[in-house]
Amino acid sequence: MFSPSKRLAFRFLNLAYHKQVEIALALDLVKSGGQELWVAAGDHVRELFESLASTEGLNQELIEGISEAILSGGAEIVVRRALEKWGQPCVFGVLNYVANSGKELPEEAMGALTFHVESVMKWLTASTERPVIAKIICCHIVAPYSYQIKDFGTDIWLREYEERRKQANYSEVNYLAALLLALGLQNVEPIPIKVIGLCFEHVYQLAWDDKMPDSNWIILDPVVPHLYWVHDWDKCERLQRGLIEAFVKFGWAPEHLHECIKNDDLLVRVLRSAKWIEGGSALFSKFN
Repeated sequence: MFSPSKRLAFRFLNLAYHKQVEIALALDLVKSGGQELWVAAGDHVRELFESLASTEGLNQELIEGISEAILSGGAEIVVRRALEKWGQPCVFGVLNYVANSGKELPEEAMGALTFHVESVMKWLTASTERPVIAKIICCHIVAPYSYQIKDFGTDIWLREYEERRKQANYSEVNYLAALLLALGLQNVEPIPIKVIGLCFEHVYQLAWDDKMPDSNWIILDPVVPHLYWVHDWDKCERLQRGLIEAFVKFGWAPEHLHECIKNDDLLVRVLRSAKWIEGGSALFSKFN
């Protein structure tokens, strides 16, 4: 005997084959089947998804529910296709799965979501009550693409940075510091100088001690200037030039450099890098 979920899955696939799928049945898929339906589909999850994808008139609520059920039922093999087909409603459903289950996303789903960074941010900022695991996962999806999330500001990440510091979760603190610095160097509001002052020395010291994970550097690599290829490995020099470049590019007053850097030795190193940035020497010629 087949279970009710398996019978519903076969019924859906049969109707889809004869092009008789209706919205009412799609609604049954979410209400009656849920995750069990995707489990019941077994090797036919792709066919089940394609039959759903061909159903016209699915609204956002239905798509979100179906997308959440896909992951709950272990059918992550179709997540990328679902995101391509449905876009933002599917993103919301996938992230609702994280929020409701407390589970991490499969690597395949994480990778697929990097093509939907803006939608990830819209989901994240739609509520101030997102669980910690959801905020951390969203951070790891969007951080390497900081240049795509500038319009969302830095406040949400500042709050998360302070929370992770209180909990002594230093791996995530370091990751968030890299993201905040990347946003600050792009003049992201509300107070980029303050953000840089909070994070620059922290991130720089990790680079100086050769303790910065590649996953953290990937966030900053697109933001700070490249060096001649023989020297491009020098993260510290690139950070120094990146700071000077931001001052020149955004017209920040030179005296604000004191707010960014408190360590005198580091300040000297940064000022030495000014000569390599067009306009840098002129801007800081009278700095003291």
